[in-house]
Amino acid sequence: MFGGSSFIADIRIAAMAIEAGECENVLICYGSNPRSIPSSSRVNAMRAELDPQPYEHPYKPFNPVTSYALAAARHMHEYGTTRTHLAEVAVAARKWAQLNPDAFARDPLSIDDVLNAKMISDPLTVRDCCLVTDGAGAFVVTRADRARDLHVKPIYVLGVGHAHWHRQISCMDDLTRTPAIDSGARRFRRQG
Repeated sequence: MFGGSSFIADIRIAAMAIEAGECENVLICYGSNPRSIPSSSRVNAMRAELDPQPYEHPYKPFNPVTSYALAAARHMHEYGTTRTHLAEVAVAARKWAQLNPDAFARDPLSIDDVLNAKMISDPLTVRDCCLVTDGAGAFVVTRADRARDLHVKPIYVLGVGHAHWHRQISCMDDLTRTPAIDSGARRFRRQG
């Protein structure tokens, strides 16, 4: 249940398999085509039928946006975070995208654009939400001594940490604290 970060958690599993001598190389790959073949509505309907969640399912949330909106609203209440603070995240992400010639959206985005966009799930507008795109990627994990011979500039894994506390956001004890508290500590501890 790591969702979009599953392939990052797999780095630790790959490293453990290599350290244990189970294999020499691990290919970790990811692919998704929600833009060209949108099927999430069918998938979500099947999930709800097979495993209905008593707190979410009856209200038919537009997930993942509704769940993130719930956490954002709580953070706003607890810490005084504003809509403008949230909009700054979308604007910063777009500025990074403008540096990538292959980015899906590279047009300018302002705080006002985000604040005045169509509300999707209060307090999040359509410009706060991730763009729906297709994509894929892959990488090979191997021992450090082999990596030096296989690539001019290998990337060394210094530490990995992952943690999981809940299945859905409505089951969190505190909507403002995520498992990153644990995963970050594990990662830094392993890195030394």
